[in-house]
Amino acid sequence: MGDVKYKIAVLSGKGGVGKSVITANLALVIASRGEGACWYS
Repeated sequence: MGDVKYKIAVLSGKGGVGKSVITANLALVIASRGEGACWYS
């Protein structure tokens, strides 16, 4: 992860609030702009 320029964390203390949906959509937008995106869950 040392080569990664930016890291974005999507956090919540509660389950079932849509973190995975937000993270997936964010990764899709970043990738659609020609940037690399990786999602760790």
